[in-house]
Amino acid sequence: MKTVSVLLCMTLTALTLLFACEFKEKGKRNSIEVKLAPPAIPKPKIRYFTGTFGKSNIHLFLEQIQGNITGGYYFVADSVERKLTGSLTKDGATIYETDDKGGKIAMLKGNLNEKGEITGIIAKMDGSESVQVALSVTNDSTLYQPKRK
Repeated sequence: MKTVSVLLCMTLTALTLLFACEFKEKGKRNSIEVKLAPPAIPKPKIRYFTGTFGKSNIHLFLEQIQGNITGGYYFVADSVERKLTGSLTKDGATIYETDDKGGKIAMLKGNLNEKGEITGIIAKMDGSESVQVALSVTNDSTLYQPKRK
């Protein structure tokens, strides 16, 4: 009886393997092809601004993916680029100037109008200094030419 059970198991296993191999070779039996769409990656929106921090002229750019932004700005007087990160929504802007390690140096808190202009105040994180900010959108990306660190 043991011999018959072993032979029966071996025969069933062999038939299963044979069917599986035949199925893969022909590839036409009940074939279902599933194509998954690649995940949608939002394209960044890049905006350039000119304006002032207090009495100092600046150029600024922001790269926005959904509500999050990164970017940079520089004072026209010294052209040294400073890094920015934060958020920009229809309700307003909260943008931080950061150092090389990501530490927050200053915060710009402002409003964004229908023309894309940003007005507000930028203040050092320790509260020691604050100035008015007025930024206007420009389509001239060649204006943004800072000295890179």
